[in-house]
Amino acid sequence: MLNITGNKKVYLTISIVLMLISVVSLALQGFNLDTDFAGGMAVTYSVKGDFEVADIEAVVSEALGAKQKASSVQKSEGSDVIIKFGYDNALKTDEERANFAAEKIAAITSALSAKYGEVELKNQDVVSPSTGNELARSAIWMSILAALAILVYITFRFEFFSGAVAVLALVHDILILCGVYSVLQIAIDTNFIAALLTVLGYSINNTIVVFDRIRENRRNLSSSYTFEDATDSAIKS
Repeated sequence: MLNITGNKKVYLTISIVLMLISVVSLALQGFNLDTDFAGGMAVTYSVKGDFEVADIEAVVSEALGAKQKASSVQKSEGSDVIIKFGYDNALKTDEERANFAAEKIAAITSALSAKYGEVELKNQDVVSPSTGNELARSAIWMSILAALAILVYITFRFEFFSGAVAVLALVHDILILCGVYSVLQIAIDTNFIAALLTVLGYSINNTIVVFDRIRENRRNLSSSYTFEDATDSAIKS
């Protein structure tokens, strides 16, 4: 049977390595921010005939150029497709961004027309990063409040040391999730916020359940069982 506590040095080493990789990646290359967070343009086209989103992505990427890529391409109602792309980081003024957007939209329209025939540009919107930033701030505050809540709850129900360990586990889980997004340069969009809050919820729930089972095992198991035995049983059950 798998001995978790007996091999704790191995698991701790793996966790520490993953955390270090996450920290280094976040420090060196950060996140790949989606248009919702960095700002940009969202344009909607009506494309006649059947098309695959992957084909649209390839056409748009070629039209935008090697240094620019669409942050997302989504199929909408009917034959509509929504394309989002960010601004060049070197652009500083609103006029420069507007000229950049007009140039890229013209290139996308031309590329789509060449592949699919007549296409209709139905809508173009400037995407403000404020909404994404507000979501990010909300997620950060929820994470902080969750950490404080779990510290208070577990301290009251178990002990302060257990609460501190639970908060450390929470930080561990969130840091590794952020590290995965940073290392693989997965676009940070609203789905990331949902993933973050999901991990937050499961981490809190799992920690409380395991702690509760450890306490039950220490009460119910015979005196020959050590704390490590009770912990292993709690994790596996």
